[in-house]
Amino acid sequence: MKLNGLGPRGIGRAGGREPVKGPRRADGQGTGFSELLRESLTSQGPGGAAPVAPPPPLGGVTPLQRTMSPEQARAAAVSGDALELLDHLSGLLSTPDLSPSALDQVADALEEKAAELISARDALPKGDPLRSQANEAGVLSAVEAYKIRRGDYW
Repeated sequence: MKLNGLGPRGIGRAGGREPVKGPRRADGQGTGFSELLRESLTSQGPGGAAPVAPPPPLGGVTPLQRTMSPEQARAAAVSGDALELLDHLSGLLSTPDLSPSALDQVADALEEKAAELISARDALPKGDPLRSQANEAGVLSAVEAYKIRRGDYW
């Protein structure tokens, strides 16, 4: 849309259409900024501050709780365990006195978690979003275990 310019009556549009008009009150009268400011200043209490009522209490509102099936809970727990192992591997790799036996233990644990994640993933229905999460955590665990066995880290 092409605009012609800004004038006292609003923004004029190209093509000879009516200019854009400001907001209207319920009685059909236009509201200008100075009019809105004047109304808000006159409705305020002493000292220029409008009294504010506290918000109503939130009694009776219960938080949304989504229940997980046992399969989903297992997949989430095993995924979390695998991510903790990967975090532990990251910490091991940052130490200067890294031993191959410590890496072998982590590789063993990662391979076990990858196998658990495969079974947890396969127990979930096809459309479940935790299925892809479990798959990604399992793939990452298997890849890191393979890299340890191949000797990439020592």
